[in-house]
Amino acid sequence: MSTKVWSVLVFLSVITFLSGLLNLVNPYVVGILLVSVLLKGYLISEHFMGLSEVSFRYRIIPIVWLFIVLSLIGYTYYA
Repeated sequence: MSTKVWSVLVFLSVITFLSGLLNLVNPYVVGILLVSVLLKGYLISEHFMGLSEVSFRYRIIPIVWLFIVLSLIGYTYYA
C-alpha cells in the first residue's frame, strides 16, 4: 500500500514541478495545484505519519490546518 501512495505523491509532485517549470500560471492550474497539495497532505498524514490508526479527532487536525492554510493561499491568489 505504501508503494501506491508513494507513487501518487511522486506523480503529483512531478506535475507540480512541471507546471512551475513550464510557467503554467492561470487560475485553473493554481486551483488544481492547491487541491493536489491538499491530497498530498492527506496521504502523508494518513499513511506516513501513521494517523490512520488513531481516533478521528486526531486525524482531522492536520487536514483542517492544511485546508485553512490552502484556503488562505487561494483567497490571496484569487482576490
